[in-house]
Amino acid sequence: MTTPDYDQVLAREDPELRRKRGVYFTPESLAYHVVHQVDHFLRRDFDIPGGFANLGVEILEPAAGSGNFLTTIIRRIYQEFVFDHEVWREYVPRHLLPRLTGIELLPGACDAARRKLRALFEELHCPLPLDAFLPIIQADTISEPLDCSEPDAWNRWLRSRKKRSAPKLPLVIIGNPPWSGLPSNQGPWIKALLRGKDVVTGEEFENYYHIDGNPSGEKNLRGLSDDYVRFLRYAHWRIERRGLGILAFITPAGLLNNFSLAGARQSLLETFDKIYVIADSGSPAKGGKTLGEVLGVKVRVAISIFIKSP
Repeated sequence: MTTPDYDQVLAREDPELRRKRGVYFTPESLAYHVVHQVDHFLRRDFDIPGGFANLGVEILEPAAGSGNFLTTIIRRIYQEFVFDHEVWREYVPRHLLPRLTGIELLPGACDAARRKLRALFEELHCPLPLDAFLPIIQADTISEPLDCSEPDAWNRWLRSRKKRSAPKLPLVIIGNPPWSGLPSNQGPWIKALLRGKDVVTGEEFENYYHIDGNPSGEKNLRGLSDDYVRFLRYAHWRIERRGLGILAFITPAGLLNNFSLAGARQSLLETFDKIYVIADSGSPAKGGKTLGEVLGVKVRVAISIFIKSP
């Protein structure tokens, strides 16, 4: 099995698990487009020299799969160092790896992502020691406290985070979260967070079930149970707490017009200063493909980028 094709192998060898988890492979060309746009917004909207390469930008892929977004970001950052490999080899362990986090529930995907990262750094003239910590954590992102299957790796990651100064620059949350139609995570924390309450801290946040402070009145709220909405709420919450950042997700286009998600859309508009969306119109241009066809799905797809400025 080749590392980049883990998601496609899963589709062939365990289609039921793929369907249940809503796992869809993100082609590198599509990941590149999203990463390029976010890098542009970091430079333009936050006045951050170097974009992703800046030492203060924290990067999270909360449903990492085999790591396509993280590897695409690393390639983008490498372009800043392409003529100075000595500086690059010093930068990677000290200033890059501690800023990256990929969280993934499926153990096979975690293993694939780690192999892919190691192979990528070898390709980019920065081979990593065998004992180097690769920031891919096997855990359930939308559980609180985080349900981690690898406590030793998690503790090592936490130690690397504590060595960093308090973050003052944006948190970037990026990826293609699972689209299951039905929730695979029924945990009380994320269910309460959708209703605007962090039951661990007692803090209040935006309520996806409300419009203008009142229950939406929509009878069919099934759309709020889709896993991608839960990952969206998690990412939204992270940036609410940080106070600034960029959220870039590939999701079903139902996020834009599903009646049951009206409260979610209003909540996102309340938090973020700018929102950019590219969505399927329903039919491709002559000779082209829809985003759904690129991803291999039969639903309309949207790329949404949400910006919370300082």
